[in-house]
Amino acid sequence: MNPSNRQKPALNLTVIGLMNNTENRFDSNLQSIIKNTSLILTSKYNLSKLTNQFDFSDKQVHYFDPDYFKALEAFSKFESDKIIFASGDPGYFGALRSVKHYFFDHNISCYPADSSVSLAFSLLAEPWDDATVISTLGRPLFPVMNAVAQSPKSAVLCTKNLPPNELAEQLAKQCDFKLLSNRRYFVMSNLDNDPIVTKYTFKTLIASKVTTDSILLILPKSSPSNKNVTDSQLLPKPQIASNLPLKQIVFGESIDAYKAVRSMITKPEVRAIVLSKLNLDNGKNLLEIGAGSGSISIEAIKLAPLMRVISFERDSVAYANLRQNMKNHNVVFETHLGDFYDYKEKLPKADAILIGGGKLERLNRLFKHANPGATVVGVFASLDRAQKLAKMLGNLIQVNINAGKFFADDTLHLTAHNPVFIVWGQNNPT
Repeated sequence: MNPSNRQKPALNLTVIGLMNNTENRFDSNLQSIIKNTSLILTSKYNLSKLTNQFDFSDKQVHYFDPDYFKALEAFSKFESDKIIFASGDPGYFGALRSVKHYFFDHNISCYPADSSVSLAFSLLAEPWDDATVISTLGRPLFPVMNAVAQSPKSAVLCTKNLPPNELAEQLAKQCDFKLLSNRRYFVMSNLDNDPIVTKYTFKTLIASKVTTDSILLILPKSSPSNKNVTDSQLLPKPQIASNLPLKQIVFGESIDAYKAVRSMITKPEVRAIVLSKLNLDNGKNLLEIGAGSGSISIEAIKLAPLMRVISFERDSVAYANLRQNMKNHNVVFETHLGDFYDYKEKLPKADAILIGGGKLERLNRLFKHANPGATVVGVFASLDRAQKLAKMLGNLIQVNINAGKFFADDTLHLTAHNPVFIVWGQNNPT
């Protein structure tokens, strides 16, 4: 065999979670790994917790700052065994997901510390199998707020860049204040020494000042005693992959559930088809042009609460209805009154685009804001407009709905709705 064709042995990467009492954290195996590995990636704060135990003067220490993902990518290219020091449990809203992406060709070992979330709930003697756990690190504000708004029990991992009081202040601008006030709020701070848990009302939480990393716990107003619940209610609720509690999923809610201009609203049956074409997923970006009442985006974000939705509507009355419908349905996402094409601020690249109307002459500019392969769905009353988009995307259907209606003589008649054209496909820039 040609020596040049021999496969190189895989490098080793050890990911170690740090939290409290690091002096007692390491067994002899981990101590040996740390002493015998020269490449280290960590934060300056985490490194400061280890300098009393280990000598790092002979090691190459790299830091996450200023760009976390660029640091991981650069660190992965070193041809030697490595250690990454992370916080808490790296596999639970920590470094492990991104580590596995950049270090796919390494042998990865992980040694977690205790989870700060489990500690926070245990200090309150609260079960948390039915809680939503959300990290603000590296996640846009609106998906975080939406997940909190839709979850009666949640734990939010806050950083000094988005402390609990700032999150509460933003929630107050977007959500029903009465709903927010009908919950209990606790902040666990001083995570790396002796944790302190402080109770707040929603008003006092806005006025609070927590400047370090912390855990914000949001609980229902009161926890029921065992005397008032059935055995089935005492069982843990099943979870879905996003760690959001499983709940009823509705495709195409009733027209009566939305306020709209002159009854101009996407019919429930059409809405259900459109939602099935959008390929919704948590963590993705959905851009909506011509939101109208917002019925599609509202149901989309209920299906994928951690998705980032950005909606544009030019009509001021329709926009007011959109904002009211969001409050009525207790969802939070970004909305803008005006034309997307005149919007000058930087937008994230879209993973999905929903076109609810408007002129199609500037589609090329719109598609520049979409990732290659992004899903594009258009809903039209005009066949001419639908045809133009269908030439670009490749798929078109006409939806005809005939609704049954009983007359006075008890006979059933069918009433035809106006046909709707749905166009969909992928953004494939040439």
